Amino acid sequence: MSKDEMDSNVAKVSEVSKRLSTEYDINPETIYAFSRDFMRIDVGLIIARPPIFMHMRERDIKFMKMRSEIMNEYFINMKTHIEEYKEVTRLNEDILSDNPYASTMNLDNFPTHSGEHGDYCAASKNFMKVDPECSDVRSLHYAGEDKVYLLMKNRFTDLWEFPTGRIHIGQTFMRAKQDLFLNYTDNAWKVKFYSSMPTTTTIRDFSEAETETDLKNKGMRGVRTYYFNAHHMRGLPEFKFDHTEHNDYAWVPKRQLNEYFDEDYYNIHIHSLKTR
Repeated sequence: MSKDEMDSNVAKVSEVSKRLSTEYDINPETIYAFSRDFMRIDVGLIIARPPIFMHMRERDIKFMKMRSEIMNEYFINMKTHIEEYKEVTRLNEDILSDNPYASTMNLDNFPTHSGEHGDYCAASKNFMKVDPECSDVRSLHYAGEDKVYLLMKNRFTDLWEFPTGRIHIGQTFMRAKQDLFLNYTDNAWKVKFYSSMPTTTTIRDFSEAETETDLKNKGMRGVRTYYFNAHHMRGLPEFKFDHTEHNDYAWVPKRQLNEYFDEDYYNIHIHSLKTR
């Protein structure tokens, strides 16, 4: 497309927006965004929690133990023998920690319940504060040795899927992602969006409930959803399902996704996801 054509299209869009706001009593933000082939455009989030426990081979474990023994035998930290360094070291041991998950300054590391091996912190990703035997798929600690993905159960189709939401005319994908996350969580916890381009795309027909209850879908042929990556940053995941099309959630590793997704949905997404 040439620059002149782009300028012409921009002028047309500007003119349509101006006429909508001045000549018609219509709010564009109440109209679903749609494509040239009259497919409703939705946005989806693939929210992951990174692995908590490290997997190592037996020979790597033996090597690290041997290296640790040698370093403990021959290495001397001179700072521990100099008086003026002691207070500074104690002051900065948490604040300057390379791993924020291990810091006591991180509120995610506040104990919330007790277990067989001590106190655990429901929102923490520090391996020392996580229950290694957690079997609750709604817990952030489930399958701590793997990367897990947030799935939600659609109340209309009874199928599991990644969180999805609508895009309205005038919204950008970034704004739509933020609104989708806010709609489900009320900003009670945080994620980091790290992908400006969609990872996968799906196309589907409208469900019976969508065609019967939502008149704004009239005239459209189906739904095209663009999925973007994000990962859990901090906070205990909690959800509001009162005004959404979902009614349940689970944190699921890649190796168990075939137990949740139908075959077509599984085949579309599985190769874009990681085990660890």
